[in-house]
Amino acid sequence: MSSEKDKHVSVTHFINPQLFWFHSISVPNPAYHEIKELEEQLEQYYQTHQPWTQAIHKPAVDMLVAVKFLSWHKMIRARVEHIANFSKNTQGGEYIMWAIDYGFPFQTKSEQIFRLPDKLSRPVAHIQRGGLAYLTPAEKDFDFRMNSAVTNAKENWSQR
Repeated sequence: MSSEKDKHVSVTHFINPQLFWFHSISVPNPAYHEIKELEEQLEQYYQTHQPWTQAIHKPAVDMLVAVKFLSWHKMIRARVEHIANFSKNTQGGEYIMWAIDYGFPFQTKSEQIFRLPDKLSRPVAHIQRGGLAYLTPAEKDFDFRMNSAVTNAKENWSQR
């Protein structure tokens, strides 16, 4: 039996040490099987319903939707995070989405966004948000008066 300190995680999206998303790596993983089952039901739903009748061309921010994730050639569940842009080239615009079962953001065109059936919108506690406590951003600088490197505390994390 593994103890708390033996837990392993996979970081899915990293902003800085005080803000990242992760999921636990365990065998068996009941959340993984639940997500797999939801995605199979989602694929089956869109095979029996004509997808173009379920399209959402202008989804609202925070709306839960189904997205045809082209990189993986499958439908996944996502939340609309931000409207990226509207242009003449893209019929309904582009959106920044959050893959709720995988914990990462991605951009997609409105043509890939579909209604998420209510029965498939139940939450799965797989992805968690975390951060390290008692950690402050700092940066090394060179102090010419002291002729040495010094560490200075910063207010924000460097995005370099």
